Amino acid sequence: TIIRNNGNSMLSRKEYAPNIYITHFIQNDKEHPIHPIMEKGKLKIPYSKSIFGIKFSIVDHIHYPDYEFQYNIEGYNSEWVTNKSDIIYIHSLEPGNYRLRIAYINKSTGHKSKECILPVHILPPFYRTWWAYCVYVILFLTVVYAVIRQIQHKYRVMKEKIRKKYLDELNNISNSTTSTINEELSVQLTFIIGLCQQIRQAAQNNP
Repeated sequence: TIIRNNGNSMLSRKEYAPNIYITHFIQNDKEHPIHPIMEKGKLKIPYSKSIFGIKFSIVDHIHYPDYEFQYNIEGYNSEWVTNKSDIIYIHSLEPGNYRLRIAYINKSTGHKSKECILPVHILPPFYRTWWAYCVYVILFLTVVYAVIRQIQHKYRVMKEKIRKKYLDELNNISNSTTSTINEELSVQLTFIIGLCQQIRQAAQNNP
């Protein structure tokens, strides 16, 4: 059997392999047309919605019951997974870039189709975005600055206590020394005065 492919070439029945078309994005059991939510040829999904499904289709009224679908998520798992339906459910993807590759094998002919590739970008949660990391850095630097200021304050207080203690001890020593000197001077003066009085009295007694 000869089949015309897109009006440009003639293929045998065994070689005939129609293209795969990704049609819908599934979230919470609701189907949404995929093209309106594509951005520059890429499906962007928030991390909070990273459990989703992809629906695809092929237009083939000849071999359709004999198809075995396969998919691979490049960047997550290198193995091809057999899928029995036209819906692929995806979960547990970390933030990053992936490529969903879909193909099918005609079980009656063994012919494998061309791959249909869907670029997927899982957006990071808000606490893992670049601006969140900037906030973390600012908070960290603020804490470090506060700790340094606290250490400097404690150092100044301790330094002032040591200085005051040293001055008090020095003042006590000075007062003690002054008191000792005064006592010594008082004793010496008393002795000198007494001696002078004795000399004067002796002079009076012996004119």
